[in-house]
Amino acid sequence: MTKEQVLSKLQGSLESGRQPLGVAKEEWLKQLEQEILLISQLNNDVVLKTQRPVKVQPIARVWDSAQQKQTQFACANPLLIFAVEKSLTDIVIGNLPDYHVDNIAIRNRPRSKPVELLIPRLNLYMEI
Repeated sequence: MTKEQVLSKLQGSLESGRQPLGVAKEEWLKQLEQEILLISQLNNDVVLKTQRPVKVQPIARVWDSAQQKQTQFACANPLLIFAVEKSLTDIVIGNLPDYHVDNIAIRNRPRSKPVELLIPRLNLYMEI
């Protein structure tokens, strides 16, 4: 995003006269004016980015040996398995070890540029 695009969005919010629920109008206008001042003080060639946080949820990988296919299920809760046959020897349950970033080898990791958070409510960052 460019500096002008962000300023026009903030100016539009300022001129609309609306504020979020639970926030006093004077407080909201003051916050918008501070954000406009912050952005207007930046250099014209600054690179601004919107980076929304990524939500992560646990998954379960289920391997079907008959079809030779793996299926992944999002599992916010424990996975329940209902066995049709009386024998549970075909079902293998594994443990999920702790995540260690040093043990993960990513083949094509994109080089990210360092950023600095400017406006938290907009998830607006500036490249350093």
